[in-house]
Amino acid sequence: MAGIPQLNYSCPGNLDIHADEGGPVYINGKQAALKKFSDSYYEAASGSVTVSLTSSPDGSTQLSYTGANGSNGICQPQQAGQGDALVGGVADPGGVSGFRFECPNDLTVTGHADSVQINGKAAQVKTFNENYMEARSGSNVISISRNADQSMAASYTGAGGANGVCSGG
Repeated sequence: MAGIPQLNYSCPGNLDIHADEGGPVYINGKQAALKKFSDSYYEAASGSVTVSLTSSPDGSTQLSYTGANGSNGICQPQQAGQGDALVGGVADPGGVSGFRFECPNDLTVTGHADSVQINGKAAQVKTFNENYMEARSGSNVISISRNADQSMAASYTGAGGANGVCSGG
């Protein structure tokens, strides 16, 4: 479909969304069924995951997803060459550091110069850009972002579709 831009996004829950300009859309490497609602809104579905694609008049694109058991979240654009970077054997949080969040399900998330911990244990970290990363420990994924005013925000997705907003910063 002509309205689909080139996409390379990652969503909480380890979802990768890709498309060449005009489509098709792939969710974790599988071609998704695409439904056009308007020139600026599409949905791509594969299995239990539905990705909503919205295009703004300024040409930017926003993606969000809904998955099994009500899991949902905002997707972030990937940058060329990004991925998990390791520094001294510990995942590099990509400049998003110095934070502490309390999340639902008794999760405490802390970030320091060279590591992120969830309940005191080192987390696997995937850095998307200098303002967004995800930390994973077991079935818990914590999405951590730096806002334009330099404040920090976090949300989590857990087992069975559990999700919520974390407090702190």
